[in-house]
This record gives sequence, structure tokens and C-alpha cells, in this order.
Amino acid sequence: SNGSCPTRIVATSAVRDSKNKDLLIKKIKQNTGINLEILSGDLEAQYIGQSINLQKQFKNNFKLDVFNIGGGSLEWIQIENQLIKNTISLPLGAVRITELFVDEPSLALKMGHNRLFWKSFFQGQIG
Repeated sequence: SNGSCPTRIVATSAVRDSKNKDLLIKKIKQNTGINLEILSGDLEAQYIGQSINLQKQFKNNFKLDVFNIGGGSLEWIQIENQLIKNTISLPLGAVRITELFVDEPSLALKMGHNRLFWKSFFQGQIG
């Protein structure tokens, strides 16, 4: 053994929700011989939390809230004493939000600066 780790190919929200994910899975397997793993939102959040716990600069934090925004989802991970206490994955990625709320992509920047809009949006999603 040369000490190398097996290769994994993983996908997240964009593939989870895509209409052609079965074709993508098939093509990746045909071209690489590797099965595509599609992570659930919760597992994606767990992996993010684990990676944060491996970072030296966060070792001494008693409580940490981590937000990860991708193209299709937003993960919120709560860590206490390096233990993942809570995770949530919401369909609030940058691309998804733009597609839902912006007819003109040039308006996305203006929306990003509208704190009142985002505050009310998150309160409706989280409680």
C-alpha cells in the first residue's frame, strides 16, 4: 500500500434536487468507475461541522455557530465544546435564492444589501 486513500465523489444540494441526477450518477460511474455519493442536507452539515472541529483556530471556542452557504443550500451548525449539537440544512443557497426572487440577475446585489428583507426571510424559515 502506498498510503493513499480511496477516491470519493460526493454531491450536495444542487445534485440532490436536480432532475437529471440519475443520468449524472450513471455517467460518473461509466467514466470513473466510482459511485457518486449524494449527501443529505444533514450529512453535509455534519461533515462541515467535523471539518470545523479539525481547524486549530476553533479548538478553544466553547460555543460556535457556523453558517455555510452554497449554491443550493445553507447549513447552520451549532458546536459546543467541539461537539456538534445541532444542524439544519435549508434550501437557501445563493443560486436558488437568486432564481426564486430575482427576475433580473443584476438585482441580486441590491437584494444582498437589504437587511430587512433577509431578517424577515430567516425569521420565517427558522422561527
